[in-house]
Amino acid sequence: MAAAENKDDLPTAAPKKRGLDGQIDVSVSGRQRWLYGANTAILIIIVLAMVVCLDWLSVRFNYRKDLTTGGIYSLSPRTKKLLALVDHQKKRIYLVNLYPQGQPQGRSGITEFLQGRKVQQLIKEYSRNSSYVREFKTTHGRKALEEQIRSRFKGEFSPYKAAARQFTRLALQIKKFLAAEAAGWGRLAQQPGLTAQQQQVALSVQSVFNGSLPREIARTRRHAQKAMHSTLPDWPRVSKELSDTANMLASNLSALGKPDALEQSTNIQLGPAITAYLKGRTAAYHKEIALLRAYRQKITAIKPLRAGAILHELTPDSLLVMGPEKLKVLPGYSLFKPRSASLGQGPEYVFNGEQAVNSALLGMIQKHRTKVVFVSISPTNLISTGGPFSRIAAQLKRSNFKVFQWSPTPVNPQQGPAGPPPAMGKGVIWVVVELPPPGQESYLAGMINEQLESKVRQHLAQGGNALFLLGSMPEQLLMSFQGKLPFKGLLGGYGVRFRPTYSIVQRTQTSRHGYVAMPEVQVSTFPNTIIGRPLESLATLFAGQMMAPNQYLLAPTVVEPLAHLPKGTMAKVIVQTSAGVDTWGQPSGYTGPAVFQPGTDLPAPLPLAVMAQKGTTRVVAIGNVLFASNQILESGQPYVTGGQLGWVYNYPGNAELFVNAMYWLAHDSHLIAVSPRATVALRIARMGSSEETMVRLWSFIGPACLVIVAGFVVFLVRRRV
Repeated sequence: MAAAENKDDLPTAAPKKRGLDGQIDVSVSGRQRWLYGANTAILIIIVLAMVVCLDWLSVRFNYRKDLTTGGIYSLSPRTKKLLALVDHQKKRIYLVNLYPQGQPQGRSGITEFLQGRKVQQLIKEYSRNSSYVREFKTTHGRKALEEQIRSRFKGEFSPYKAAARQFTRLALQIKKFLAAEAAGWGRLAQQPGLTAQQQQVALSVQSVFNGSLPREIARTRRHAQKAMHSTLPDWPRVSKELSDTANMLASNLSALGKPDALEQSTNIQLGPAITAYLKGRTAAYHKEIALLRAYRQKITAIKPLRAGAILHELTPDSLLVMGPEKLKVLPGYSLFKPRSASLGQGPEYVFNGEQAVNSALLGMIQKHRTKVVFVSISPTNLISTGGPFSRIAAQLKRSNFKVFQWSPTPVNPQQGPAGPPPAMGKGVIWVVVELPPPGQESYLAGMINEQLESKVRQHLAQGGNALFLLGSMPEQLLMSFQGKLPFKGLLGGYGVRFRPTYSIVQRTQTSRHGYVAMPEVQVSTFPNTIIGRPLESLATLFAGQMMAPNQYLLAPTVVEPLAHLPKGTMAKVIVQTSAGVDTWGQPSGYTGPAVFQPGTDLPAPLPLAVMAQKGTTRVVAIGNVLFASNQILESGQPYVTGGQLGWVYNYPGNAELFVNAMYWLAHDSHLIAVSPRATVALRIARMGSSEETMVRLWSFIGPACLVIVAGFVVFLVRRRV
């Protein structure tokens, strides 16, 4: 009974509703199927609504996420930080793509069309990442662009317009004067007693006053009036024409005001009648000459347009950066750099647009340009074309620096001593390059270095800042400096010590059992400083130059803070080697086995660079000269992605370390980027084949996953029902 009672207590399934004939009521199952179908439809509608809503939000708020491995669709972090500065200053800047937008014509037309599409993609990325950088679409027409430029610079045009209006009034006065003079010379030509040559002189002067001079005035006046009503006049050219016309008129009247000089130039005796007439008109000529010269001085005193000739450099293969006060036209050769050329084909171009636009933007938001002077004991070419530091100098110019070069040694000793430095003191950075003296000057190295060190001290005492590029020196080279370490006392005053008698080397395997100590140290981790922090994970190379087998010059050397810093001085290590056993510091000129020698060699980690500050004066000392040379900065390899040529630098940290140090020295630390990846990967490019395949797969897999999720939800709902 107990079992039976327990059985009766068990819950039973709900009885199925049957009709009068005992069959199951079909209407109940129909209602259930309808309910399940309605739930599925509602869920599908909800999922679709969510997808549409997300898509609308992404368009409405302009949100994009770059999921490619190389970050090829994103602007570099350095660019994003620069755009943050632009937004902070709240200055509206327009980017105008002047490349042809229509169908390409011919092979060159196809190249320009593809380059223009690349530029357009770059402009869109800038406008997406900034609230104040916008695209000015040329679909509005060239006239609309010119009106925009004119409205931006209308304040600069007003002095030129005033000069054009003044010339109109002056032209009427001069024409009346010329007409009266022409009539007077005509009457003079008809006077009796004149020889045939004298009559010819009088008639020639009459034709000048009555013909060529009025025609020149009328032509210049037409050009001035046209400029007054033109949308975008070439004011530099018009003002030059006004000045030249005024000068020409003054010169002609001045020549007539000197009868003796006129006789000598024509070799004709003017006679008493013409001479008397000229002397009688001298005062009137001088009055008109004074008016013309005063007008010419007024034109030359007008400040040049900040836009200058840029307004008329809007070529069809360029990009215009239009700021509130400045214009910058980036021609095609600055946006696309030719890298190589295949046999029988044209050159392949690497896109350099992001760097070019950044340079233009930086020049528009920075009102001042810090001056940088490369100094050395020898007046060799350092920064111009062909110089060992020409590439870093070009990068400094793109970063809105002014770059110069100076040496206390004259280029030509026969012409006297060297001139003064182009700039020194507050607001100026000196890059002190410690290079060995040439053979003929080695015996004077000590004296020249003392002169250079004296100038550097003077520069720092006047509030300037300095970057020292140092290197190791063998004993025989130190003899050229009379056994004194260059800049030892100077750097010691800022708490910095460098040890040029040591070279930092790294052991490298050359064969199965052979090793060699190479003065080449690669660094990719940096201490936590404002200069070194952004370089984290970027390969940076410090290397020397081979002089002879196993002998190197200017190898990486030890630069470290003093154990006891001078009062009021700050010094921090910004670069140091790893702590591996394969890196150490050995005496310069050592040619022994590639083995660490305890007691003689310096163990790793070894400091390579130091930043120091004393008051407002800042100093950076880097224990390698060649780390910023073209040989290392240009080391790289090409690659092709999406059918486009790219270039990857082997050591992108070198240039970034130099530029970051310069920003810190210039007291512009806010311009140091979070990460300088712009020099590592190609930007704003087509996806590679693997990445494109992944995006396509997800475009198919994504909707399928949504359907599976919807089906699973429906399954759970049906179970509950």
